[in-house]
Amino acid sequence: MISEEVLEKIYERCSLVDLVGQYVSLKKRGKNFIGLCPFHEEKTPSFTINPEKQLFYCFGCGSGGNIFSFLQKKENLSFIEAVKTLASSLNIKIEESSEKYDVFYKINEKASDFYSSLLFKDEGKLALNYLLERGLKKEVIEEFRLGIAPLGWDRLKNYLKKLYSENDLFDVGLLQKGKDTSYDWTRNRITFPIFDRFNRIVGFGARALDTSLPKYINTKETQIYNKSYILYGLNKAIPYIKEKNEVILVEGYIDVLMCHQEGFKNVVATCGTSLTEGHISAIKQAENVVVSFDPDKAGISAAERGVSLLINKGFEVFVISLDKMDPAELLKEKKGAFLNALKEKMEFFDFLVRIAREKKREEGIRYLLPFIEKIDDVIKRSLFIKKVSEALFIDEETIKSCIKKKNTKPMEYITKRKEKISLAEKLLISLMLEDEEIAVWAISEQDKELLKDKDCREIFEAIKEAIYSKEGYHPERLVNSISKDASLLASSLSMETNNKEDRYVLALSCIKRIKEESLKEKMQILKREIMEKEKRKENVENLLSSYQELAKNIEALRC
Repeated sequence: MISEEVLEKIYERCSLVDLVGQYVSLKKRGKNFIGLCPFHEEKTPSFTINPEKQLFYCFGCGSGGNIFSFLQKKENLSFIEAVKTLASSLNIKIEESSEKYDVFYKINEKASDFYSSLLFKDEGKLALNYLLERGLKKEVIEEFRLGIAPLGWDRLKNYLKKLYSENDLFDVGLLQKGKDTSYDWTRNRITFPIFDRFNRIVGFGARALDTSLPKYINTKETQIYNKSYILYGLNKAIPYIKEKNEVILVEGYIDVLMCHQEGFKNVVATCGTSLTEGHISAIKQAENVVVSFDPDKAGISAAERGVSLLINKGFEVFVISLDKMDPAELLKEKKGAFLNALKEKMEFFDFLVRIAREKKREEGIRYLLPFIEKIDDVIKRSLFIKKVSEALFIDEETIKSCIKKKNTKPMEYITKRKEKISLAEKLLISLMLEDEEIAVWAISEQDKELLKDKDCREIFEAIKEAIYSKEGYHPERLVNSISKDASLLASSLSMETNNKEDRYVLALSCIKRIKEESLKEKMQILKREIMEKEKRKENVENLLSSYQELAKNIEALRC
């Protein structure tokens, strides 16, 4: 059980705007911040954050909540895992837990300590010399915690088995099982710890120091390590990506390290896999992506690297050409050349046209067609076709006729069941979430049972409990204690703001309207009873008296 004290510290130290800003680009609009939703595809920002209340809501897909529910949904975590993740990133200590994932992170930490401790000893000389020869400085090697997996089959196993079971070591990917025994996952390789965005080691990459193939390997995918979602160097790059509104994609670990060392810190790399939607969701805080290509291999491999996917996700994609050198080599030889390449970056479509123009016209068109077909955005496709037409002197209609017809899937939104909620109920709850004094007053004036909507009733009751609790009133925390539907409604209503001087008048108006609607319903019931009794020629005097009393109550409310 997580203590209220820990939750309090996290709420105080963690800014929802900063947290969400690690995933998407946000812009201030009035008191709120808006951006493209990280939970569904959209072109017009509908994701809204209220920084004062530490709550978010997407008016496109209906997602909403606080710092914990955001992280839960984005990283597929339980509430406890989200709390621990944030606590760890904020250096807030919480009670130890026996959860499986905690063990995995601790094992990887110990393994990294083991590997890095050997790099600066005699058996690490070959690996260290290689890294220094590639141009890396000792400070960067230590900052990124590089190490060496030593020769031998059980050095890491023997180091870790004193603390952890072999099953856990196997599950985290650091042991492999043989016929009769288990052994280290790798040996005689330089190790690169792979971190998630919260600076936790989720896996390792490793480069051979001999002729072993493949040259680079990774630990297997586990419950904490999925290659399709992890970008190497992202934990260091996030603030610089946000600052520059741009991310540079490279291919190798050492490319990232050299770029970081030389001041280009908004750089990340995939971990031995093509660019995926998971990777793209991790860099949504930038609008621009720069990719380095070898011109001789650009062709279809450009699409394989996910560039078309990036374009269809709304990114502006640029290409830099590095004279058949990788970024690490170029930075070692001539740092200025890499800087110039960034200054002279080309839009991806211009880059493709340049390659096509070096071919025969028919061959150039056929080269470009697969890229044109992959552009889902109608406007971008049309503009690119026009550019190709002008560059290769071919009619636009001819290009269009060559494109295979494709059915594009319309954007799908998750539709949730929502009962019709009266404007009065919604506004009253919104005012109560916005202003504690209004909430205290409304609780004394409003009967919860008069609220027709079940989610409004649940939020009303949660507000009442919070106000009279020893922890005090914190609207952003209510979403942790109410149902999912009620949580989403509360998040949505929290985005609305009202002038302080108008709140009491509005709240009073809402309460009167809710009471009036309740009285009208009772009058309708009485009216039906009166009509039924009159048909049977029964006495309706008492019912008429009650009906008239209700009518007077309604008149009194309107005064």
